[in-house]
Amino acid sequence: MNVIVIVVDTLRRDAISPYSDRIDTPNLSRIAERSITFDDVTATSCWTMPTHASLLTGEYASTHKATRSDEGLSLSVPTVSELLRESGHRTYCLNPPHPLNGRVGFRERGWDRWHNTYTDPKYEQFARLLKVWAQEGLAARPRHAFSPTLLRAVRTNYRTRWVLDEIVDVVNESDDSFVFTNLFAVHRDYEPFPTNVPDVSEEALKVSRREDDYQHRFNYGDLDLPDSVVDELWKLYAGGVEWLDEKLGAFFDRMDRAGLLDESIVVVTANHGELFDEPSEPPRVAHFNSLHPMLIDVPLLLYHPDLEAGRDDRLASHVDVAPTILDAAGVADDHRETVNAMAGHSLLGSDEHDTVFAEHSAMDPPSSETTNRYDLDFSPYERTYKAARTDEYTVRFRSDGTTIAHDRKDPDGTVPDDEIERLRTLVNDRLGWEIGQLEVSDAVREQMERVGYLG
Repeated sequence: MNVIVIVVDTLRRDAISPYSDRIDTPNLSRIAERSITFDDVTATSCWTMPTHASLLTGEYASTHKATRSDEGLSLSVPTVSELLRESGHRTYCLNPPHPLNGRVGFRERGWDRWHNTYTDPKYEQFARLLKVWAQEGLAARPRHAFSPTLLRAVRTNYRTRWVLDEIVDVVNESDDSFVFTNLFAVHRDYEPFPTNVPDVSEEALKVSRREDDYQHRFNYGDLDLPDSVVDELWKLYAGGVEWLDEKLGAFFDRMDRAGLLDESIVVVTANHGELFDEPSEPPRVAHFNSLHPMLIDVPLLLYHPDLEAGRDDRLASHVDVAPTILDAAGVADDHRETVNAMAGHSLLGSDEHDTVFAEHSAMDPPSSETTNRYDLDFSPYERTYKAARTDEYTVRFRSDGTTIAHDRKDPDGTVPDDEIERLRTLVNDRLGWEIGQLEVSDAVREQMERVGYLG
């Protein structure tokens, strides 16, 4: 049995039709009708490295150490790629996100093929880009084929088309494959194709593209822009979601025509969401330095040819994905001791969580140039964040002593003090507060700065 895990970077749960009517995504709705749709899945953090590590290990960041550890992903924590390869699967990581490509312990952990498209020879990258430009420009949008907007969209998104095609080819060539990929099309910079979004203001484009330090200035108080800019940023984001929906639909159709869906388990999820001015605290539009519900509410669709489609409303977490994959692939018993030790459990069984967790550690502040030029509040970068969730409540704890509590079922409700203290004790016991310091290579740091993770 093939196992395909597609992580859509920065995809909010309420941004796709299986969960909300905010954006029309007919293809994902069609996929959901053939899948198990999990309604209450919580990301383990608000950014890429710790969430991907949780997806691959079934552990929280405090255990797998891929958030702030000097050595990155802990060698003592097995990865699902290692376990599947031991059970006979060929393992492929295609288009890993930037933070996973450094010396942080992912590349060496059970992959037969690790394909970082950003380091391919320039002529290969250009050939793929040219092919997607012909498909998405000349063929699909001839009036816009040479417009700067379309050219930027192609440059940003061509890897998504290439990866989805590559997955089909990999699965077609190899029985019992495990394919793990990250699709970057929804992440900032928001660069949708011209037919997917109306014109927006120059200010919105500058925020999206982080020009002139607009990202930090807009998020942390030095840049006074009208609220309409946030609405325009949402439209840009939505345009990317709509385009991605088309490509995922085409991917599933191609798999179906080739008869590969009968032999494949497909998981579609996200590493985290994105904020669009929901919180009363910074950041305004981003996905760092907060565990706001819109950042940790993520979708999860599981297609299995032998399982009945439906909805599952249990409290679930990223840590459940690894044991679920092993269970669905029929190899969990090969690694029973390891699976039983994971923080998560298989969602194909009847186990349920009472509480799930999320965490985020202090990060580097923006560059000294930004710090010196603008009057910004950098304190959010210096905090550690922890969150605990039950069916009824979300309580967020910060290292500065602040606590933010939400009633998940009643917006006007309050969380009892004894429940806050119970969850505080659980967080202290389960996660702790001290984790090491993240170190990445210069090349990966440059990539992470470009996409906004580091200042």
